[in-house]
Amino acid sequence: MSLKNGTLFLFLLAFFASFSQEKIDYKADKIKFVQNYKGGAKRLLGHVQFTTKDGMLMTCDSAYFLDNNLIEAYSNIFIRQGDSLTITGKNARYDGNTKLGLIDGNVVCHDNDMTLTTTSLNFDSKNKTANYQTGGTIVSKENTLTSRHGYYFSESKSVSFKYDVLLVNPDYTMTSDTLVYLTAPKTAVFVSPTNIVSKKDKLYCERGWYNTQTQISHLTKKAIIYSEKNILKADSIHYFRKEQTGYGFHHVELIDTAEKMIISGEKSYSNQKTGCMWVTERALLTKIMDKDTLFAVADSMLAFNKNVKVLKKNIQDSVNSIKKDTNLLKEEKNKQIQYLTKDTLNYIIKDSMVLKAYCCVRIYKKDMQGVSDTMIYTAYDSSLTLIHQPILWEKETQLSGIVIRAFLNNKKIDKIYIPENTFIIEQLDTLHYNQIKGKTLWAYFSNDTLRKITVNENVQTAYYLQNSKKKFQGVNLCNSSMLVAKQKAGKLDQILFFKKAKANMLPMKGLNVKDIELEGFLWQGHLKPKSKEDLLKQQGTLLENKK
Repeated sequence: MSLKNGTLFLFLLAFFASFSQEKIDYKADKIKFVQNYKGGAKRLLGHVQFTTKDGMLMTCDSAYFLDNNLIEAYSNIFIRQGDSLTITGKNARYDGNTKLGLIDGNVVCHDNDMTLTTTSLNFDSKNKTANYQTGGTIVSKENTLTSRHGYYFSESKSVSFKYDVLLVNPDYTMTSDTLVYLTAPKTAVFVSPTNIVSKKDKLYCERGWYNTQTQISHLTKKAIIYSEKNILKADSIHYFRKEQTGYGFHHVELIDTAEKMIISGEKSYSNQKTGCMWVTERALLTKIMDKDTLFAVADSMLAFNKNVKVLKKNIQDSVNSIKKDTNLLKEEKNKQIQYLTKDTLNYIIKDSMVLKAYCCVRIYKKDMQGVSDTMIYTAYDSSLTLIHQPILWEKETQLSGIVIRAFLNNKKIDKIYIPENTFIIEQLDTLHYNQIKGKTLWAYFSNDTLRKITVNENVQTAYYLQNSKKKFQGVNLCNSSMLVAKQKAGKLDQILFFKKAKANMLPMKGLNVKDIELEGFLWQGHLKPKSKEDLLKQQGTLLENKK
């Protein structure tokens, strides 16, 4: 958008200001003095012409040039400066004392490739302002702007349009109630609800500005950017239209309409070309899953869509984080890095949307909760991967391992896979815990409820036996190569051991529960989020402790 109507208005004001300075030359086919017309006037008839020393020209069919410095011109008004600026209309009036003037009747202002048409144009030479209030249309090489009111202010070099403002450009359409255009920086300022719609995106705000030359905009007050698949909302958005990148600040929401997923936080970056979205400072993921919703919080979240190079760097960051972890043994580090690079690279090839949440990840779903340092969600197979000290809870059952992967099916938890260091703990009360330890695990769900668990290789168990009154009878310790456990009503109901099973039953009398804790036992129920509100509260505490 490039509006030159400020030049037209300025020319109009300068021309009529000359009348009050007595620099006007005039001629006509017939000139006579009319004494009884408004205190005396010169009556000009036929081919009337007014000129100034600056070369400005006005012609008309007839006019009155009053002694009190008033000019009234009638029929076929034509005003020109140089070879490009012209104004035409039916009638014109200018009062040299009040410096107020009017041109009406099919007014057309033309300057090179720009034309303003309106039925009536008012101007004030003293204050250097001009306006139309009966509807106007401005047509330039690439733009057509219409509005009911238009105002030009010479001192501020600005043009203001009000009521039903519509700007049509080959690349976009802008609608607003009020639009202010600053001619020097070529910037449109929004002071009312405004929409900018193009084939690529749609921008909305109630305050802000848009530089028509650089195509950079700053949107505030209910700022929204709609793209093909995503929606960005924030208190304020700084948007680079050419690069299709945007920065959001405060109460940010990035909405993935395809995945029915919202990422919110306090700061964001998005790139529509690469499909990259980043949110930080109390990042919150909200994903709708059937009749339930999964919430996850982290320090930052990064989502990619068809962006292989950035994703590879993303994986490398995770690898470097694992290498720096002093709590992991060298063997565990190598296994975790091997699993991460091998497995995640498959999703690069499959061109999937990937979301990564990192640092202090906390997950809450009504039937499942979790914590880890890093979480990766892949849309290709609808899976959640938790990395670095991951833990999942299903009711009173705690799952942990070197990596945990949860697969979704029809927006529900379908199965969970742990490739190494599997540890299952079921809390019976504050002292007694059923335990299962092994290498790999597959857990299967039905209607979001854990039904079956399979653990393989070096399986160890510590399982309490209870009577019908829930009184402890003893504890069964068993080693085997494979275990299949079934749950009922959220509790372990049946355990089957396979291949070289060795069991030992211990009575409760004289039993020290600490003595039967398997190596690596660590119940961490205090980290388990209890609600969405608790999730956000935990996030704030963890991030503060991190600082």
